[in-house]
Amino acid sequence: MPVEAIESARREWVPLERVPELVVRGEIRSANAVAALLMLHHCRLGSHNEQS
Repeated sequence: MPVEAIESARREWVPLERVPELVVRGEIRSANAVAALLMLHHCRLGSHNEQS
């Protein structure tokens, strides 16, 4: 069980494509984790999602 409020009771691997959906639904609540995961999502997948 988490000791600190910022700690998570559950961790799991999810596809990077799901990160924005998880953030919007509030399933990733740490601001640092949200920022890092959205940056990773943008760097790895962002160019595939942008239109020319």
